[in-house]
Amino acid sequence: MEKSYVLFLILLVFQESIFSLYATSTNETDIETFLSGSFLVDEIKGVMNLEVIDLSYNRIIGEIPSRLCQFSKLRTLVLSDNNLTGQIPRNLGCLSRLESFYITQNAISGTIPLSLSNISTLQFLGCVNNHISGTIPQELGNLPNLKMLGFDFNNLTGVIPESIFNISSLEYIAFSDNDLSGRIPTTLGLKLPNLKGIFLPDNQLEGQIPMYITNASNLIELELSYNLFTGIVPSDLGNLRQLEFLNLGEYGSEGIVSTSGDVYSYGIMLIEILTRRRPTNEFFNENMNLRQWVSESFPSSLKTVVDENILFGENEIFIVSMMELALECTKERQEERVNMKDIVNRLGKTKEDLFL
Repeated sequence: MEKSYVLFLILLVFQESIFSLYATSTNETDIETFLSGSFLVDEIKGVMNLEVIDLSYNRIIGEIPSRLCQFSKLRTLVLSDNNLTGQIPRNLGCLSRLESFYITQNAISGTIPLSLSNISTLQFLGCVNNHISGTIPQELGNLPNLKMLGFDFNNLTGVIPESIFNISSLEYIAFSDNDLSGRIPTTLGLKLPNLKGIFLPDNQLEGQIPMYITNASNLIELELSYNLFTGIVPSDLGNLRQLEFLNLGEYGSEGIVSTSGDVYSYGIMLIEILTRRRPTNEFFNENMNLRQWVSESFPSSLKTVVDENILFGENEIFIVSMMELALECTKERQEERVNMKDIVNRLGKTKEDLFL
């Protein structure tokens, strides 16, 4: 085996089986089967040049090994959709070239390690749907190249540090369904020229929605529902020409919320429920968003996008009907979206058909 054709050899020990994985000049390898058992990495000759580890969508258990530091050239580490437990390694900051780190959909606990703030190259940090607790380190604001910060569906407490809202490279901020409190900095929007989406629903945030949020001219999605916000909705929200998704939900204010925004929000919510994916999932990027992914599969290949835990069979007509409604709610042009009255009527009709 010539060195010019092989970039790395890594032994992954899963209980009683040993898998030898090889990659060619593409720097990546695809594993067709499901891997299970504990994740152990043995240090061997030639492994130091490894740049990508992607073991997502498997059945790996145990903890993330701290010995990952041996991969000094690692750029991408994806361990999402497994059964990993334990904490994020405290020494993960040793991966000084890391650009993408995803551990979404596991059972990771503990706190966010401070060492992450040492990885100046980090662009994508996705830790959605775990059991991570504690506060958000203000040191994360020292990441100059961070584009996506996602900790939805965890147990984080305390305030969102102001330093987070000073990362000019940020495009997506997502802390949905935690127990965060305090106020959003009044300067939100002034230092985030690239911001496209901010997702903070289901927390305990209070105060007013910052008026300067309208300075984030590239904002596409704004989700702040189910918090404790008060006061007036910024009147200049209508100046956000790129805004497609607006959900203030249970926002207790004197402001008026666009019903077309609520329709879009409802449609996205339906898609999230049926696919079990969020718009901030690492699967999506600037070339493919959640709605596009579903739309391209509807209706002929719908089974490929619907959550595998949702049984088709007798439910297929209902699922198709709900997904069709979701797509009509989320059309790009507001005037083409279905209205609230029609939504209620169609839901009622679907319910009647389902229980006939």
